[in-house]
Amino acid sequence: VGARLNAATRQVDTVARLGGDEFVVLLPGLSTVADAALVARKLRDCLAEPVDVVGLSLKVKASIGVIVSPTHGDEPSLLLRRADVAMYQAKATAAGYCVYSAEHDALRMGRLSLLRDLRRALASDELFLHYQPKVDLGTGNTTGVEALVRWQHPQRGVLLPDDFVPLAEQNGLAGPLTWAVLSSALRQARHWLDQGVALPVAVNVSPQLLPDPTLCSAVRSQLVEAGVPAELLRLEVTESGVMQDPESSAQVIADLQGFGVLLAVDDFGTGYSSLEFLRQVPVQELKIDRSFITDMAVDSRDASIVQSVIGLAHSLEMRVVAEGIETAAAYQQLIGFGCDEGQGYYLGRPAPADEMAVPGRR
Repeated sequence: VGARLNAATRQVDTVARLGGDEFVVLLPGLSTVADAALVARKLRDCLAEPVDVVGLSLKVKASIGVIVSPTHGDEPSLLLRRADVAMYQAKATAAGYCVYSAEHDALRMGRLSLLRDLRRALASDELFLHYQPKVDLGTGNTTGVEALVRWQHPQRGVLLPDDFVPLAEQNGLAGPLTWAVLSSALRQARHWLDQGVALPVAVNVSPQLLPDPTLCSAVRSQLVEAGVPAELLRLEVTESGVMQDPESSAQVIADLQGFGVLLAVDDFGTGYSSLEFLRQVPVQELKIDRSFITDMAVDSRDASIVQSVIGLAHSLEMRVVAEGIETAAAYQQLIGFGCDEGQGYYLGRPAPADEMAVPGRR
């Protein structure tokens, strides 16, 4: 990334790495916001070109915050802070870059307030789970559920994952949030077992935790504490999460499966992993992202992609789950493609555990 930034800038410019995945570019002589925005677009485009890493073709998605001095200030610390504010705002835009404005400071204060609330929520009873059924498309039977976190915020009402999970991941709370969800989901799985129902429960794992070699022992400890067999736990990881550290992630996945936990690739088709690498990663289940399923009936290209992915996964001995099934037409089309299982409003909306129609419950 640093080499590309250097190649795309002038000799008089300065490219520096602040740490982790953050860089700063100083552009002397640019006096207008329009000039700075033009450079931002150029840097965004140069970083969007695939990068070859040990034989894998990866894409880097950049979020760029733009500030101009003295328009946005002249103190270095103030300029850095405002560039950071604009960068986080850029993450929510399709353009990939954002020019700072005073309104962004108010948004930042709102984020900080929500972050303080989230820290409190993790230590209280404000987080809870809904469960969405996963259905065998051939028989219509429920084969498992996915645990989906919700937040009962005292002032804002019920917040969905998109409202706070990215905030947690950006501020060191991905681990505590994942463990809170896993603990609650396993307690519910144990409760169903006590009612005579062995129902697999799926939990999403933050990309930040996946390469951690201690993940296996922590998951095993939670299973033992809850009294739930490993075979009833499904952990879902995203393509992009695996690709952040492919070798370490593959080893952790293999270790988890070694004691019985099933691993699934979630939101398949939205990340940047190669099909060749997918062949090497020892996952057992592939979940096709809802964006392909939603448009399948009206876009023949999406239908072809879905059918091809199902064939590819089956050739690699993976089961396939289609996400976002919302119509009878999509349901029937997926059955025709040979898809194994599905989730979506047509099959069952997320609901509290006590409102679910759990098969075989005493």
